Amino acid sequence: MTDIRTALQQEQKLGELIRRIRGALYEEITSQKIPGVQIEDTPFPCAIVSLSTARGFGLTLTPSYYLQRVQADIVDKRLAGANTVTDLLNRCKEMVETRIVKSNHNTYVLNPVTVNIIQKFIET
Repeated sequence: MTDIRTALQQEQKLGELIRRIRGALYEEITSQKIPGVQIEDTPFPCAIVSLSTARGFGLTLTPSYYLQRVQADIVDKRLAGANTVTDLLNRCKEMVETRIVKSNHNTYVLNPVTVNIIQKFIET
């Protein structure tokens, strides 16, 4: 019985660790700013993107691409199903390699700022 209790305690601790890691990654992504992007303080996510900035990102015009809070939400949703650290890392590696996240029949493109944050997370 003690083996089962110990295993359950370890499983609970692992779950808490994974949630803390996801939270730290979320905070890091949301704290970063993209030069040339002005975030407006509105009830709905809104950004003003200069044409030169958009051109630098290949004229990507999807709002989710420029809003770090939305990028963090997308990444966090992708990581939400990870039950092990290995699974969490594999999901991060997939996002870095593909630079996209598929969710609920939608495909979201990750911007270079977000990809770099995830890459640094993998390397640490």
